[in-house]
Amino acid sequence: MGMLRRKFSSLLWVFSVFTSSVFSIYAQAVEARAPRWPTVGWPIVDTRVLMNAFVLHDADRDLGAAEGGEFGGMGILIKPRWMARFNEQWRGELYAQAFYASDTVFLDADEGGHRGHSSDHFLGLRELWLDWSGLSRYPGESIRFGRERVKYHDGWWFDTDIEVARWILDTSLLSATFGVAEKVNDFRTGDSALDADEENLRRLFGHWRRQYAPHHYVELRALHTAARGLAVGDPRLRWIYVGVDNGYFDYRNTPVFSYVLGLQNVRGDAAKNVSNQDASQGVQRESVMGWAFDVGWRWRPSVNAPLAIGAHYAYAPGDEQGGFRQTGVHSNRANYTGVRSAMNRFNEALRVELFNLQVASLYMSYGVREGRGDSKWDVSAVYQHYTLDKPELGWMAQGVSDGVLANDDRTARTLGDGVDLMMSWYWNETAHMLPGWLRVRLSGFFMDAAVADTRNLDATRTRAVLDWVVQW
Repeated sequence: MGMLRRKFSSLLWVFSVFTSSVFSIYAQAVEARAPRWPTVGWPIVDTRVLMNAFVLHDADRDLGAAEGGEFGGMGILIKPRWMARFNEQWRGELYAQAFYASDTVFLDADEGGHRGHSSDHFLGLRELWLDWSGLSRYPGESIRFGRERVKYHDGWWFDTDIEVARWILDTSLLSATFGVAEKVNDFRTGDSALDADEENLRRLFGHWRRQYAPHHYVELRALHTAARGLAVGDPRLRWIYVGVDNGYFDYRNTPVFSYVLGLQNVRGDAAKNVSNQDASQGVQRESVMGWAFDVGWRWRPSVNAPLAIGAHYAYAPGDEQGGFRQTGVHSNRANYTGVRSAMNRFNEALRVELFNLQVASLYMSYGVREGRGDSKWDVSAVYQHYTLDKPELGWMAQGVSDGVLANDDRTARTLGDGVDLMMSWYWNETAHMLPGWLRVRLSGFFMDAAVADTRNLDATRTRAVLDWVVQW
């Protein structure tokens, strides 16, 4: 009851702050004089609703390591969204969701954060923020605060709903942001609670992305995570990323050659439970240090050609200090095959974390557009080979309850192979049909026998999803 009371109080506080701000801004809009914008009636509100009906079969989530690892059934997800502009300087967004399924399922929409949540029904708040562009007259500059979906194009830095206050600069040649973020609640009904290792965890972050030549970019990112008060693990970690690309993750960008090259480093320390000589439990701080390397290349027969063939390689070596670990607010979902459909970069079925791992990928995609406009349909096929860098350090995967899974004999390096197939069909609004899409996702992971046998794990992991989405 205490948790429900705190959750309700948090929702009530956010709603009261938001509504009072809206009324204050609206009053200012009525009294505003000589607007730079064309004369319009404030506020301007755009309402949209997305309905996603789906059928899902998610077999052996825990690879046989726990009971109840198989999910299946059908469900529906409804996402109403209100975007409002109150005057020249103020705008905001409210984004909610309602979900029901015939079985407990692991949702794609909740993949931000390293765990995600399984559920069979809930009401939730995804976004609720205000944006103020009155800091200066520079176009594209604003300050935003509230609950927001902070997302980066590659999926391995930020992709999560989080409470944030940040400065934003977004122009055709330069984009940058600096801010502070902390998850204070999951803002969902039901038995879903904020992960214990996310409580009281504050993040300072920033990025700078510059177009140094036409369609070629250089990017710098920084993230500092520190516990505010008591937090599980009490981590003090710092990530740095530097990369170059030519719009590799932008499916609308279709040159003959596309590339991405990124290097990421993590340093810091975290608390670890240890056993003392007298059998009591103690805590000591453990140093954390590691790096990860990410490179991708894609080729098309000609500019705007529907066919694309590519290869991708990600490497995060392990070492005595644990090696590289991801940010904890990532999803690993991206448009990395060159088409509109996004998928998990490390297999839809298993969703491996980039820890002590080498992942070599080959893929082919084919996407048809209406002229230079929206996609009509696309298909992507991906093959991936997974190898452990140091077998004794194990591996991690989203939704697998064991966390770090090591092989008992500590010698098997080949983790296994993954295969993904995704097909999508899109349509625009007509006199008889609302806009939307139909998507089929088929994925399998085939564990290497040496790893599966030593852990008594099942050798195959599969996931199949049929999505029907309508927007209005």
